[in-house]
Amino acid sequence: MNLNRLLKIFISIFYLTWLLVKNFVKKYLLGKNDNRFLILYYHSIPDNLKDNFIWQLKTLSRFGKFVDIDFKVKERMSGRYYSISFDDGFRSVLKNAIPELEKRNIPYTIFFPTSYIGKEPAWNVYGEAIQNNECVITEEEIQSLNKSLVKIGSHTVNHPKLTQIPAEKQEFELKESKKHLEKLWDSNIDFLSVPYGDYNSELIERSDAAGYKILFSTDPKYVSTNGVHYDVRGRVAVGPGNSKLEFIIKILGGYNWVSDFIELKRKLKKVSNNAPINQEEVIPANYFVKEITDKSTWHSLLKEFSDANIYQTWNFSALAQSEKKVKHYAIYDKESAVGMAQVRFKTAPIINRGIAYIFRGPVWQKKNQENNKEIFINVMKALRDELVVNKKYLLRLRPFIFTDQFSDIDFLEKVGFEKRDKFRPYHTLTLNLEQDMEEIKKGFNRKWRNCLNQSLKKDLQVKEGYDPSLFEDLLKTYNQMAQRKKFKQFVDIEKMGRMNNALDDELKLKIYIVYENKKPVASFAASSIGDTALAMFGGSTKEGLKNKSTYLIQWKAIDWFKQEGCKTYDLGGIDLKLNPNGYIFKSGITKNEVFGMGAFEACESFLSKFIVRLGEKFYKK
Repeated sequence: MNLNRLLKIFISIFYLTWLLVKNFVKKYLLGKNDNRFLILYYHSIPDNLKDNFIWQLKTLSRFGKFVDIDFKVKERMSGRYYSISFDDGFRSVLKNAIPELEKRNIPYTIFFPTSYIGKEPAWNVYGEAIQNNECVITEEEIQSLNKSLVKIGSHTVNHPKLTQIPAEKQEFELKESKKHLEKLWDSNIDFLSVPYGDYNSELIERSDAAGYKILFSTDPKYVSTNGVHYDVRGRVAVGPGNSKLEFIIKILGGYNWVSDFIELKRKLKKVSNNAPINQEEVIPANYFVKEITDKSTWHSLLKEFSDANIYQTWNFSALAQSEKKVKHYAIYDKESAVGMAQVRFKTAPIINRGIAYIFRGPVWQKKNQENNKEIFINVMKALRDELVVNKKYLLRLRPFIFTDQFSDIDFLEKVGFEKRDKFRPYHTLTLNLEQDMEEIKKGFNRKWRNCLNQSLKKDLQVKEGYDPSLFEDLLKTYNQMAQRKKFKQFVDIEKMGRMNNALDDELKLKIYIVYENKKPVASFAASSIGDTALAMFGGSTKEGLKNKSTYLIQWKAIDWFKQEGCKTYDLGGIDLKLNPNGYIFKSGITKNEVFGMGAFEACESFLSKFIVRLGEKFYKK
């Protein structure tokens, strides 16, 4: 159980104690009726947690009575009332929950996202459901449900965050899902469960106009139905994975305090409910973000992008940079992945606020397709919505885009990102690989070309490949170079080796070693996952410098990049002040200097921004 969850339980225990005392005084000292109605909502009921769900039903029956979700509380009523609901309609609910409910004659409600009936969810699902790769049940299975016990409702068409899409798309989500379900169920559909619990006054009006009688949110609070024109009912999130203590606190009303904070956050939003939606900040309705939890799926998707790079591979941040919390998100346009980002998180304990960091990402340029800036913008919007708006992180990105691709980067500010000039943009040299090897060689400056010719005439052996033994020889040359130059090492080469060993062969760094008299004298590691080949690191001994091995190794690597179909070679960055010799060597290959776009941030949480800024100041000291 994480610290954030423990903190909620701790606060809820104090709140529940106060609530029980208040209700005791109300009922026994003031003589007022004490009626409390809670609607609970589940998502998935996995096989291994079925027994927990049965225990929860038995516990609910001891504390109160089960009623329909449209139950109306009357003033003279006393006692506790519970209604069971399920969002999404996953298959495990049909298998493990419904038989137990029907065995006990307990009424229940299921809300369906109509475009995913019979399919796997494509929105971002958390918890047990995504771990089991569950599908939503089919139309035939819905029609077979026991109508005497079940009520069904809409969970929209595509499961979007409704307040983040334009009015006409909101109306489509509300009306089309209702129409689909009424035809399927052969009955009026009066109930709407809003995805992510997200609603405002305009959405209430639109759902009323669309013909819904009750809107269900995720605000955890008692239901009051006295004198309400349009019914908005809160619900309490429960799951079979809840501990017994946590579940009991929830069903006794101990989590109702959370709804006050939700309401406060709504009031403090920068954009008032009456302001028109800024179209530049709205994600297209068919875009959604999904967390990928499987390495093979991630790498399979990554290979579809021409701007894929080793920094976005599954293992890079976790192994090469020892990040403890790394997640992988794919951005979809309907059923097609249009972007991907490996995200590193650093957060403060308990409060779960801090930074989400994307390096050399997101990737967004699909292979064999013309690059479209609008796709990049929408991918950035989707990540901002997921990580900044929903999860309250400070999001920082360093895209893998050079300034010669976009001459104007002001468009990012229009979608909520701020350029951070504090962080120096990546500065490198790039070589155009869309020319034959002779043309490339002619482009080298005279000194570089002469050194290459000298190395080609020497009796040097070059080994190349992906074998871990080659990496061991790379370490020998790199360490000798580090001792000789005494430079500050920003890369832990041994960690990079462990990361490389964990990658699929076709994604691994290719290692080049030059041997003289069977002794390694120069080394080089490079990546060619996407259209841009990347120089990663290498080293040379004094002998390697004398026999010009580094020139030979670059020539071999450039030839390989072309065979792999790369269009550009990024020589791995330049720094005239810290490494002037490196600049001289690389500028002999190409004079084309480019800069990265730099760093961009988006944040709506004062707490996250404060934690990140404070942490950066402390780190400097």
